Amino acid sequence: MPSPALCAAETACDHTNYRARLADPALLSQAVAAGVAFGVSLLAVPEGGTRRGGYLACTDLRLAFAIREQLAQCPGFPDARVREAEDRTVCHQGEWGEATPTPSWRPCAWTGVQQRAGTSTPQERSRP
Repeated sequence: MPSPALCAAETACDHTNYRARLADPALLSQAVAAGVAFGVSLLAVPEGGTRRGGYLACTDLRLAFAIREQLAQCPGFPDARVREAEDRTVCHQGEWGEATPTPSWRPCAWTGVQQRAGTSTPQERSRP
């Protein structure tokens, strides 16, 4: 399996969504796109300001480790690591920054993404 290449943030399929919802849009200048599955690239936003960490969901464990290795070389992605899914129905996660709070996960406060009114918070996707 070839190692995924990090690309310009603008190539991520969720770049527009992050630009609209990120509490500190200046972080986009250090963000990168990472291929996570089937040619899809998602945005990896570094920590900074109120953003204390982040994660990317990956369908393949080898891909998650490869992305972790690349993000560890980029500024703003401290303590890059992989959270391996224990259940086959959820994705593995590449994470950085502070550990994801569990069990009462607060994604908006933790990642620095502003929640829109009327939207629900994501469920926890894997156990620590």
